[in-house]
Amino acid sequence: MKRRWFQLHLSTCVVLMLLSGVLTQANLYVRLVFRRTFSQPEDTFTATWDYHGCGWPTYYTSGIWPDQTFHPLRLAANVFVVLLIMILAAISLEYIARRREDRTP
Repeated sequence: MKRRWFQLHLSTCVVLMLLSGVLTQANLYVRLVFRRTFSQPEDTFTATWDYHGCGWPTYYTSGIWPDQTFHPLRLAANVFVVLLIMILAAISLEYIARRREDRTP
């Protein structure tokens, strides 16, 4: 029986589900950077956390609330990159699974 061209294996779906969770976490993770500054008159160090924004591979939010800015084009670029990674992963995993199926007698 001939297989449909858009049929996905269960193993591919499980890997894509885990990959989508990892990529979603990377995109929603708040980037905080620890910075130490030296104060001259008191000779003391101060430690602060700087907010860099949310998003991967680009930040789609920046600034500190209530002056936080939202960049919709950067968010669209992030979604595009995530979808591209998911499509490439699905194609490569299906290619491997179908080659393995064709080899079995």
